[in-house]
Amino acid sequence: MSQAEILAVHIRGNQPPLVWRHAGGLRQLLPAATPSPASEIMRLAEGFPESYIAWIDERLEPFVIDIEQWPDLIEQPLEVLHLSSIQVCHQMVESLGFVDFESPFLLPAPTDRRYPTWLISSGAGIGLASALRAAGLEPRFRSFAATLFDFGHRGLGSGLCPYSEPRLLRQPVPEDILHDLSVPLTDYDVALLIRLCYGRKWTLFWTFACGFFRQSWPWKAALSTLFHKSAVLGDAQLMESLHPQRSVDVGLRPSIDVIIPTMGRLEHLKNVLEDLAKQSVLPRKVFIVEQDPEGAVSTARGDLDLNAFPFETDYQIVRWIGACRARNLGLEKSMSDWTLLLDDDVRFSDGLLLYLLQVATTYRVKAVNGAHLLAGSKAGPLGKRSTSQALVHLQRRNPSN
Repeated sequence: MSQAEILAVHIRGNQPPLVWRHAGGLRQLLPAATPSPASEIMRLAEGFPESYIAWIDERLEPFVIDIEQWPDLIEQPLEVLHLSSIQVCHQMVESLGFVDFESPFLLPAPTDRRYPTWLISSGAGIGLASALRAAGLEPRFRSFAATLFDFGHRGLGSGLCPYSEPRLLRQPVPEDILHDLSVPLTDYDVALLIRLCYGRKWTLFWTFACGFFRQSWPWKAALSTLFHKSAVLGDAQLMESLHPQRSVDVGLRPSIDVIIPTMGRLEHLKNVLEDLAKQSVLPRKVFIVEQDPEGAVSTARGDLDLNAFPFETDYQIVRWIGACRARNLGLEKSMSDWTLLLDDDVRFSDGLLLYLLQVATTYRVKAVNGAHLLAGSKAGPLGKRSTSQALVHLQRRNPSN
C-alpha cells in the first residue's frame, strides 16, 4: 500500500464536498473551502503540489478498493486514472458524434482492462496534483462531468495519459447506481465542450445536426456559448517536466516482428525493407502481405531478393484487398514479443525500432503510435491524427493481457 499523501474529494450530490487527507495510514477530515468539486480539486492541487488528488462519488465508495491503494496503480506522472468505461461516459455525450467523426472514445469501451480515454469519469479518479495543475480545470462548465471531459480532451493533446482503470474497483457496481451516474450532459455543457474543444463552426454544425436527426434545436445553448473565448489554462512547462526521461535500457533484447501490407508497389517496399535492414535493433521476421486480387503481380518481385536481408521474411500473396485484413493475417503468424505495423511507403532512420521500444519502456505502455507525416504535411496537436500520415504502430504481443 502506498505511503503517498492523498487528498480525496468526496462528492455528495448537491451538498458541499468533503475532503479527506490520507497519509501514513492515517485519515484526517479537512475543511472544504468551495462548494464545487472542480474548484476544490484545483484548490487542493495548488495547496498540496506534491500530493495525489483523488475524487470519489459517495455512491461508489462501497465498491472501490482502499483509496490508499490507488497511487500504486499509477505507472508514471502523466497518468490520470478513473472509471470512465464502468460509468459508460460515452453515453453522456452521444451527440458529440455529430462533430467528432474519428474518436474511438465515443464508442462502448472495454470494462475488463485499462483503456485510454479522455472522457474522464466524474465518479472516481486520481492523479498527481502537478498533472492536474499542468492541464488546469475550466471553471465555466456547469457540471463536474463536463469539466473533467474538457480537462481530459485538452490534457490528452498536451501529453496527459488518462486511463479508465477497472482495478480501482473491488466489486461490480449495481446497474441502478451506474444509471444515476451516467446522466447525459446538458445542452449548455455539450455546446461549451464543442466550442472549446472543436471550435465555433462545429457548435453550429452540432446545432443543425441535433435539429435534423433529433428534432431538437439547442439554439439557446449554442448561442450562449458561441462567443466564449478559449482560455489559456494550465502550465505547459510543468506538463513538459512531468514527462519521464526516455529510458535507454529496454531490458533483455526483445524480439520484433514487422507486418507490411502492400499492393504492387515494389520500389516502395524495397525502400522499407532496406530501412529495416539498417536498424540498430533488427526485426526477427518481416511479414509481407501482397494484395493481388487480379493475379497481376504474382511475378512482380523482380530483383527483390528477400534472402539478402538480415532477417527472416514471409511473403504471402492474397487474392483480396484490405490493409487491415492483411495486418490481421500477419498478426496471426507473429510470435515475437513486439509487433510493428508499417505502411509500405514509409521511410525512417536507423534508430526507429530502438526509439519505439525506449518510449514503450519509459511510459510503461504496451503500444506506441508514431506520427510519420507525409511530405508537405504538418503535424497537428498531440493526440490528433493528421490526414497526411502513414502508419507506424508498435504493440506488445497480446497487449490486452
